[in-house]
Amino acid sequence: MIARRADPVTLWNAAGVPVRLIWEGRRYRVSDRPTPIRQSVDVPALTHPIEKLIGYRMQITGEDGASVVVDVHLRTGGAELVAVYD
Repeated sequence: MIARRADPVTLWNAAGVPVRLIWEGRRYRVSDRPTPIRQSVDVPALTHPIEKLIGYRMQITGEDGASVVVDVHLRTGGAELVAVYD
């Protein structure tokens, strides 16, 4: 089941890849390799669209050991959790 959200999160990166986040006041670590989410962007001067990184799908694990898969989109000045997969 997918739950759509729009929750701000604080995201930490190491070498450009998410490693931890805070969501709803709780700390989580990224416990599997994040999958980049990309979007095609048409550029009039180019013959093919370019791919723009808009976020990541990742498994996160809380301090209690419970894990969940989430989509986090990158926004100007921050990040937003947009989907939770059960």
